Amino acid sequence: LGPVLARPLPSIDAPDGGAWYRLDPRLDRTGSTAGLILRVGASSRMAAVALDAEAAASGPFGDGVLVTTDDGVGSLLSIVDARRGCAVETGRSDAVVRRALVEPSGKAIVEHRLDRSTRASLGIWRRPLNGGPPVRIMPPITSDERFGRTFSTELSWTDDGRLVVQSCGAVSCRTRILAPGSGIATAVDDPDQGELVGVSGDLLVTYAACPGLPCAIVATELLTGTRRTLAEVAGLARLVAAPDGLRLVHEVDESESGRLRSVAPDGSAARAVSLGGDLVVAPSPSRSRSAMALPPGWLLVSPDGRAHSPGRSAIVNAMSGVQLELGTVTP
Repeated sequence: LGPVLARPLPSIDAPDGGAWYRLDPRLDRTGSTAGLILRVGASSRMAAVALDAEAAASGPFGDGVLVTTDDGVGSLLSIVDARRGCAVETGRSDAVVRRALVEPSGKAIVEHRLDRSTRASLGIWRRPLNGGPPVRIMPPITSDERFGRTFSTELSWTDDGRLVVQSCGAVSCRTRILAPGSGIATAVDDPDQGELVGVSGDLLVTYAACPGLPCAIVATELLTGTRRTLAEVAGLARLVAAPDGLRLVHEVDESESGRLRSVAPDGSAARAVSLGGDLVVAPSPSRSRSAMALPPGWLLVSPDGRAHSPGRSAIVNAMSGVQLELGTVTP
């Protein structure tokens, strides 16, 4: 697994040479969803795998895409080499592994598990890739009537290796951030918190608690809970690493179709970025069910906001707004 997980990010000279994945429904003869199709690739190579209806993917981690699929009896975890199309099994679980990520070190996987019979959360677990036993590193989130039933739990990493766990009800979300090896999580549980955009240093960047988009985007200071609005009205958004630090890039209101706004997480240095009217931002992997490895400081825009979309796609520099066309994908 070492070489698969350690491959560097693609360069500007070959921006579409990095690994990518996307998940799409697999329909039966009646048009109902029978499962999922995972497509993975790098450069001109692509492979497709049929998965169970309860399945997920994350990454890329180098050339690796972590895949979980559950057949109703157990969950199987594998790392697929997007460049070669082969897969290595990394573990099985009697519990339902709902979400999973590879650690930045490449030494372990973290998993959100559910009880198979009750669907209750079993917390976050760490599975060493050297074959050691899995250990729970975070308990399930507690019940809170302000948020109602928890419908989704998403996992992500910060640039400095902290684990971000966001648990959402129908509208409002709670976020816990775990420093590596500490066992201590910072929690933000304001009921006006919506879907995660990202974490920048001591700032948690999320949508407000909205039933859909467009929506305001706010930054919350982890130490004090102080909130400030970064965008009054925003569509799809990403936090992107740039030479001057992370930047929030988001779609603006519908009257300005084809335009983005780029701003520092402290609200400074805002600038407009122009796009073609047929392109939209590829948001977080949890929302788009896809991802693509990109050069640092760049984000993907495509016709449907997903990686490897049919038609014209491009990458956009979060600082300058410079765009580079990617190869056209045909269905």
